[in-house]
Amino acid sequence: MKDKGHHADRAANPCEQANGRKVAARDSHQTSEASVIRSAEDGRRMPGEPAADLDELAGQNDALRRAQAELEASRARYLELYDGAPVGYVTLDEQGVIRKANRTAAGLLGVDRDALVGQTL
Repeated sequence: MKDKGHHADRAANPCEQANGRKVAARDSHQTSEASVIRSAEDGRRMPGEPAADLDELAGQNDALRRAQAELEASRARYLELYDGAPVGYVTLDEQGVIRKANRTAAGLLGVDRDALVGQTL
């Protein structure tokens, strides 16, 4: 009999009813997120397997770090070629403003490289 009275009090309390709806909505949202993850990966991983998630994230992190290192090396090679070229190079924007100049261009023009940046060609 106590249980029925307790249930009646609980059902009559609007705050508890609202909290119950929030919990049900949150649980439903989490379930649908897990379904999306599972369907996106063709069911290879079941939700709730954190070790698999961590291994996958670690692998992705390693791949991103390798890609970043390759990009940095490529950028360094490009800058070396640009800056050390035996001909003068300037990089212009759409309005013809110098955004970058190599050492040779600055030397040929007889000005400091920083003085070229921002000048119109």
